[in-house]
Amino acid sequence: MTRLAVGSSWATLPPAQQQRLTEAFRHYIAATYADRFDSYSGEQLQVTGERPYNADVIVQTKIVKSDGETTTLNYLMRQNQGSWQISDVYLDGTISQVAVQRSEFNSVLRREGVDGLVMALNRKVDLLSRGVAKAS
Repeated sequence: MTRLAVGSSWATLPPAQQQRLTEAFRHYIAATYADRFDSYSGEQLQVTGERPYNADVIVQTKIVKSDGETTTLNYLMRQNQGSWQISDVYLDGTISQVAVQRSEFNSVLRREGVDGLVMALNRKVDLLSRGVAKAS
């Protein structure tokens, strides 16, 4: 997902910078999902189906809240060296997490370079781990 979120400039980055970005992104995604799901109570994640998407598969799921309200989350799954990996997540079935992040990341990359993006991701992880990200 890091490569997809960074976009075309990924190929121009040296392997050491790609690795630093991948690590920062991994921590950012983990902290983001931990923060998002921390507030859930009594909800259920239901897999509702799957459908082919070119050579990939979209796994259709929904989060069902205790009051019956649902949120659709679809996962684009791609095979990578024989194992399935999530390559994108679609909120409400249409909002691509990778597209949103690509827009955010490219803005930071243009202004501050790779080091700036790594620092921005690390700052977000710090805020999320302290529970103050929703206030900012």
